[in-house]
Amino acid sequence: MRSMMDKVKPVVLVRGHSGLLDVMERYVADVASSGTALVVMGSMQITSSVFDSVAGSVTLALIRRMAGLPVVVVTQNGRNSPGPFTKGLRVMLHVEPHARPLLGLVCEQLLAGRARADQLLLAQVANVHNLTRKQIANNRRLFDNFQNLAIAYQCPAVRNYSLDGNVDEALVSASEEYGIGLMGVQLPPGSRGVPPHLVPLLRSCRGGVLVFQEATAGDKSAIATQFQKAPVVPPGDEEGTSA
Repeated sequence: MRSMMDKVKPVVLVRGHSGLLDVMERYVADVASSGTALVVMGSMQITSSVFDSVAGSVTLALIRRMAGLPVVVVTQNGRNSPGPFTKGLRVMLHVEPHARPLLGLVCEQLLAGRARADQLLLAQVANVHNLTRKQIANNRRLFDNFQNLAIAYQCPAVRNYSLDGNVDEALVSASEEYGIGLMGVQLPPGSRGVPPHLVPLLRSCRGGVLVFQEATAGDKSAIATQFQKAPVVPPGDEEGTSA
């Protein structure tokens, strides 16, 4: 990890009488105020076989406080996670109607200006045998919309994949099959807890998991109040894009 960074600066935080999460949140908010920030958390608790250990994970608790900032979670199962000798980064994004801000974040901050060996894979998950024709058509339009946005961001090598089954199982299988280094998911706006599919995904994904939640007007955390802003407008489309 150190060899992938331009500058590494160890920081020791004094907890005092404050809670651990409060101290971490204040530090991240302070760092993020001066520019773009990406929070990376390594977790052993999430992959634990003891339920209480998973439920008490500091990483899960911190994710709930990071609305407005991307958080990458890496576990011992993420053997595809990018390292210093990675030649090309394969990023897969879970395509959902509310996930356009995540697409913009990945294209503009993670893939922009990188080597053309990088690949962006767009994945849509559904129980395909239970879909109506209208739902299939809506999914197709959403896929096309995301692909057009990625092209507008000049993102390299965009590919689409339709996955069948439960969200966590389908994405975990895809991370194994396609050698995904980073799996991106966006939480629904206003989420107060962790979606049911997120913990199994974090536990078993073969790459790091990028979790993002857009800050909304109702969020009161130090991070969220800093990043409350208008929706992301795609390049070349001042009026925005709808599905």
